Amino acid sequence: MTVTMWEVRAADGQLQQLLAWLLPRLAESAQVYRSAAGEPRVVVLDPTGEVTGRLAGVPAGLIARPAHAWQFEAVGNGSAGTSHLTSERQDPGSEQQGSGEYGSEQQDPGSEQVGQ
Repeated sequence: MTVTMWEVRAADGQLQQLLAWLLPRLAESAQVYRSAAGEPRVVVLDPTGEVTGRLAGVPAGLIARPAHAWQFEAVGNGSAGTSHLTSERQDPGSEQQGSGEYGSEQQDPGSEQVGQ
């Protein structure tokens, strides 16, 4: 599966207007993200690959520079069948090699325990 990632920086003060222009033009399956901080950016992930054509002709007053687009192929998400993508790592103070995933004894530092 190929996914297109389309990214653009909004002109100063134009992020909401840019979103209002592009959202109705996207495929229903497209995912849209805006930057949480820093420069006002919009990223679209489109599994149909149609985003570049659908968003051609963005009004120049809405963007700070031309949009960029890249094609990506899926390589797995850590589920069965992707073991060849897992790298081994060694935890500090441990001589044991890990599988690259967090086991039941170690929590992902970016996650929270919920419902326990």
